[in-house]
Amino acid sequence: MIISTMESLIMIRLRPLATIGSLCLAVLAWHIYATSFGHALVFPTPLKVFTALLKLLWTLETYRIIAYTLGRLILAAFMAALFGYLLGLLAGRYAWVEGLFRPWVTGLRTLPVVSIIVILLVLLPVRNQVVYVITFLMLFPLIYEAARQSVLQMPVDLKDVLALEPNTWWFRMVHIDIPLSLPTVKTTALQSVGLGFKVLITAEFISRATPSVGHILFTGTEMIDYTPVFAWTLLIIMIVAGLEVLVQRLKAS
Repeated sequence: MIISTMESLIMIRLRPLATIGSLCLAVLAWHIYATSFGHALVFPTPLKVFTALLKLLWTLETYRIIAYTLGRLILAAFMAALFGYLLGLLAGRYAWVEGLFRPWVTGLRTLPVVSIIVILLVLLPVRNQVVYVITFLMLFPLIYEAARQSVLQMPVDLKDVLALEPNTWWFRMVHIDIPLSLPTVKTTALQSVGLGFKVLITAEFISRATPSVGHILFTGTEMIDYTPVFAWTLLIIMIVAGLEVLVQRLKAS
């Protein structure tokens, strides 16, 4: 017992070292390939990218662009959670509602994101609208299905009791469905934040919505200067990591 406990402590202490070692190897491989590639604009060295990243962190415009992108994410995610939750509860309670939304939810879960973005660019008059709609469409099926499954997985004993009580559908939703399904839907909604952020940046890149992180990436590729693209990519990784930490804390609360 003591030996196993000591081994566990050693593994816990070695985990950060293993992570740092893995990152160092990745940076070393990056440096070797960048120097052998011989074209700093297309494939910059880690030192050049880290220098550009520090400049980004010290520039006020960077945070304004991030704020715009995160603002779009929050609005689209909120609307997806609201409509997905309510319609998912109704679909779990009524078969005709589930049948009504089944083809749309199935289609959204199977169609490639790029295809939907291209279609929306044709249909919507304003390019900035695309990023909201595509993020909503990608997150809606996740919330909808989580809410629907939570109602379907309700304990059988509770269903039998409800069948004997003359309660209205509104009473059941407010006092039973929502309290029982809220923990599951909350977890799904929080876990989908990272996906929503990546989908949003993809939509910003293709639609060239401004100001946005995706537009910055597009500009870098168009000018054939990939140093800011690499720097912004590292910054995106930092933001996603921060969002995951925030999600874990919200899930624990």
